[in-house]
Amino acid sequence: MDILQADDIVKINEVLHLWAFINDNKRFDLFDDVFTEDVQFDWTYVGGPKGLNGIDVYRALLQDAVDNGIVADHHILGSIVCMDKDGHVRVRSRYITHFGDGRMVNGEYLHILRRTSKGWRVSLHKMARRIPSLDIGAAPPEFFEGWPLAA
Repeated sequence: MDILQADDIVKINEVLHLWAFINDNKRFDLFDDVFTEDVQFDWTYVGGPKGLNGIDVYRALLQDAVDNGIVADHHILGSIVCMDKDGHVRVRSRYITHFGDGRMVNGEYLHILRRTSKGWRVSLHKMARRIPSLDIGAAPPEFFEGWPLAA
């Protein structure tokens, strides 16, 4: 099993922050620098879809949001990076999203990253909102299984 080096952790964090910059600057053509081609998304606990798969589907969803006037800035805070017993790199981060209409929400991002020939890439992107809560309620503890609160 590989061991994460300090340089890996820095590069992993850079990829996650790059995602926010690409999103907020609407440079969706650059998502190949962040995601694996087969990336999976689970936005169940932020009021979005579960089972959204692939970069092109994600790009289309974001472009549709932009076309419908949805504007948001994403801020990633305090990430915990660890490798599980199966060698998967898991990152648990806090986020704040500030929408163009003044609303703010926060929650947690849960990522799995893979080392590829092009560098670290996100293969799973999950989100769970904390405040304000949604009608569906908070994500259950099992949603967070595999993403510890400490490395």
